[in-house]
Amino acid sequence: MILLCLAKISTFSLILSFLPAVSAYQWPGDPRHEALEKFIYEGTAPNGNIFFGVVNQCRFRTFPDPSSNDKSTTVAAQWLRFAYHDSATFNITDGTGGNVGEGMTETQNDYRHFPTKYISNADIIAIGAVAAVASCGGPVIPLRTGRVDAKSAGNPGVPEPDQDLQTHTEKFRLQGFNSTEMIELVACGHTMGGVESEDFPLIVDDRPTDPFMSSTSAPFDNTTAFDTSVVTEYLNGTTRNPLVISRNITTRSDLRIFSSDGNVTMNKLADRNVFQSRCAALLERMLNSVPKGVELSEPIEVIPEMPQSSTGLQIVNGTLSFFTSLRLARPTSDPSINGSHVSLYWCDRYGEDADCKSGFSNRIKGSSAVVGLQPSPILHRSGKNLTYYPFQAPIDPSRSISRFWWEMDQNGAPTRIDNNGERYPLLQDDIIYVPEQSSATMSAPNPNINGTDTTMFVVVGVREGIQPNRVYLEALDYTFEPDWKEPGTVTNITTEFTKNATLPIAPGYNLYSAHVTVLGSAPTMDYILEADGKKSILPYMPVSNGALLFIPTGMTSIPGTVERVVYVPGNGTTPPPPPNSAAARALGGCQYASLIVTILVGFLGLLA
Repeated sequence: MILLCLAKISTFSLILSFLPAVSAYQWPGDPRHEALEKFIYEGTAPNGNIFFGVVNQCRFRTFPDPSSNDKSTTVAAQWLRFAYHDSATFNITDGTGGNVGEGMTETQNDYRHFPTKYISNADIIAIGAVAAVASCGGPVIPLRTGRVDAKSAGNPGVPEPDQDLQTHTEKFRLQGFNSTEMIELVACGHTMGGVESEDFPLIVDDRPTDPFMSSTSAPFDNTTAFDTSVVTEYLNGTTRNPLVISRNITTRSDLRIFSSDGNVTMNKLADRNVFQSRCAALLERMLNSVPKGVELSEPIEVIPEMPQSSTGLQIVNGTLSFFTSLRLARPTSDPSINGSHVSLYWCDRYGEDADCKSGFSNRIKGSSAVVGLQPSPILHRSGKNLTYYPFQAPIDPSRSISRFWWEMDQNGAPTRIDNNGERYPLLQDDIIYVPEQSSATMSAPNPNINGTDTTMFVVVGVREGIQPNRVYLEALDYTFEPDWKEPGTVTNITTEFTKNATLPIAPGYNLYSAHVTVLGSAPTMDYILEADGKKSILPYMPVSNGALLFIPTGMTSIPGTVERVVYVPGNGTTPPPPPNSAAARALGGCQYASLIVTILVGFLGLLA
C-alpha cells in the first residue's frame, strides 16, 4: 500500500479545496422514498427488470403490416387511459375510490411484475401515466407517491360515448372537475390514442386484416405526440376523431363536450403553452385523487448524486469485496466525466484506523469505464441523464469499511461527493450476501396454482465472532399473474438459515444457507441476523426471474488497487488527525509546502 500526499499543485494555489456537492439528500434516508426514486428515474425494479422499455419514445403497441390499413395505438396512450379509468372511480362527495378500477388487460400485464413492499400497484399506475405523457413530448407532471391499493374495485365512473352531456358533466363533477375542466381533461386525454374497434364496434367500422391483431385503432388526431392536434384539427374542421365525426350521432361524446361552451375553452387550448400547462395541472390533480385518510408524499425529485441502491459487501472469488457505483444525475448539456477522474475513498471500521481517526483513509481509482443507462422518459424529458461509475474494492475483513465517499477531478477542480459532509455509511457488516454460493431454479408448471414457482438456495455470511440467536429471511412478493395471483395478493414467507460447514471458507465470515420457494415473479428478501439483543438487516435484496441477482447492473469493474492515503476531513463530524500522528505530520508537511509555494506565487504575481 502507498502513502500519498493529497495536496494538489497548480499554477495558482496549492491549497486543497473541494467544491461543494450539489445534493442536499442525506443517504440512506427513507427506504420507500429511495425505492420509488430509483423506480421513477432509473426505471428498473430491484431485480433489474426494466419498466419503461415498452413505452419509451412513444412507441406503438404493435406494428401492423405496412400494406394494410390496420392501425395500432401507442403504449403511452394505453397507460394514460388506464390511469384515468382508475381515477374515474373517485367520488369527491364521499372521498372514496381513486384506486383499482376498470382497466385494459395489456397495460395491467405491463405492470404486473413491478409492485413491491415499497411500490404499490396504485403508485405504479400514476408513475406509468406520468411516463406516458413525458415519452410523447408532454409536460413533466410532479409525482407524489403513497397511494394505497384498494381491496376491491370502486364504482365504475368512466363516461360512455352514448351518454348525454348532463351525465358526463355530473360524472366529471364527482371526479372533482367542473364543466370547463371536463373539456380540458378530455382534450388532454385524447391527444394520444384512439378508439379500439374491439371495444367499440358501433363507433369504429374498420376491422383488422392482420391475423395477429385483435383490434384496429381509430385515432383521435393525426399525430401520436402529446400536442394540440386534437384541438386544432377539431377547430379547423379536419378532425378524424371518431367521437366527433362518428356516423353514430349518439356516440359523438367529444363533440358534445368540446362544443358545450361554444368552443371558448377549445380556442384557448389551441395555444401550445396553455395546452401543456393546463394538461399538467389537471392530470396531476387526477392522479392525486385518493381516498380519505391517504396522504401523499411531497413530489419525488431525482437525487443528484448517490450510491447505487445495491451497494454493499459480498464475497466474490473467495475475497471480501465492496461493490458500489456512484450514480450522478446531471443535465444532458453537461460534459461527460471520464471514470479515471473519479476515485472511491473509505474509512476502516475496526482497528487503529477505524473511522479514519488515525488520519488515514483508503482509496481506489476508477477506471475509464462509465456506464450510461437509458433513463426513464420522465428524467429524459426533464433534460437529465444518469451516469454510473462502478467500483469493486477488496476489503480486509479485520478492518472492513465504515464510511465511504468519492472525489472527482473535473478540469483540475476537485469535487468531493460525501453525503453533505457526513460521508456515506455502510450501516452494518454483520450479515452479508454470498451470491456465488447461491442459486435459483424455476420449477415445472405447478397445477395447484396454474403457474410456476421458484426454489432458491440462499447463502449469507455472518461475521466471525458473532454467536447468532437467529438467522432468517423474509421473502415478500407483491407481483401478480392474471390466471392465479390477483393484484394486491402478498406472498410472505419466513425461512430460517442454518450454519453450513460444507460450503467453501469465506474470509472473516461463517456461512449459513436456506432453501425457500416463492410463488411470485419478482420477490425481494430481507436477510436478518439477531445476536446479543441486536438485529442486523440486509434489506430489499432482489431475485431475478429464476436466478439470484449476482452482480448488480453497472458493477462489472475489476477489483481496484487499494492505496493508503492521508485522510482530509470534509464538512462532517470527523476531526482532523491527532497532532502527533504520522498522518498529521504528512498532511502538515504538504500544507507547509503548499503555503510556501502559495507565497512564492503571490510574490511573483506582485513582481509581474
